[in-house]
Amino acid sequence: MNDKVNSIHHDVGKRRPKKTRLITSPILLAAAAYVGINKYRQAKKLNKYMEQARTNTKHIRRVLILGDSVAKGYGSPNGGITNYLKEHLESKFGEVNVENEGIVHLTSEGLLQKLINEKLYDQQLQDSNLVFINIGGNDLLQHFHKDGARAVLKNFFKVRSNYIKNLQHIIEYIEAINPAITIVVNNLYNSLEKDYQFFGLTGVLINYWNSSMNKLAIIRVNTKELGRKKDLWADMVHPNQEGYKELSDLIIKQVSNVLEEV
Repeated sequence: MNDKVNSIHHDVGKRRPKKTRLITSPILLAAAAYVGINKYRQAKKLNKYMEQARTNTKHIRRVLILGDSVAKGYGSPNGGITNYLKEHLESKFGEVNVENEGIVHLTSEGLLQKLINEKLYDQQLQDSNLVFINIGGNDLLQHFHKDGARAVLKNFFKVRSNYIKNLQHIIEYIEAINPAITIVVNNLYNSLEKDYQFFGLTGVLINYWNSSMNKLAIIRVNTKELGRKKDLWADMVHPNQEGYKELSDLIIKQVSNVLEEV
């Protein structure tokens, strides 16, 4: 009996733990490499754009604001972001002409048409050093006004894809008109209250929407902080006067490392 027990202990002692083999799919490796290379290229492209922007904004004399009702300043008796940006820029560069061409209910497709088909802003773009753009919210809201929140969710990915294509064409057109202009684009914010039925889901979708702008060589303003304060809103979409002050502060903060004093 003891001999049998000793034999078992001996055999157990001779056993070695099994090695865990890491099996990596070539497809997964290729996908990871592709993502890594894309991120590197995007970062390199953005860094190059930022350097060009620093050079091109040493002397700011004219600024153009394009986009929707938020660009226009709807909900504010004082022109929205226009006067705040003008005041800040003039403190650094002296007299600056800020022109606001925001249009209520404008979508990204509508802005693209006004640029390319109607050529409304060619001369202003040629003469400007900076262009601020707020666009995209109405791309989603037009579905909400038509069929409610479920229509927004149903069409979200198609709308997002069309928006990015439109924005890319908008940027390309503006740069063709004026290669030296610096383009600043606000991303979407979530102005819904936390007790709203779809608040959590809209937050996820808006983050996904905004992340799709990362590949664009522009100065992108993160407006997420704006959505956290209830007293900044004139309605469910538009900031009030104090809200536009906050939005202007966010824009100024995020472009301040690009703008240089004379």
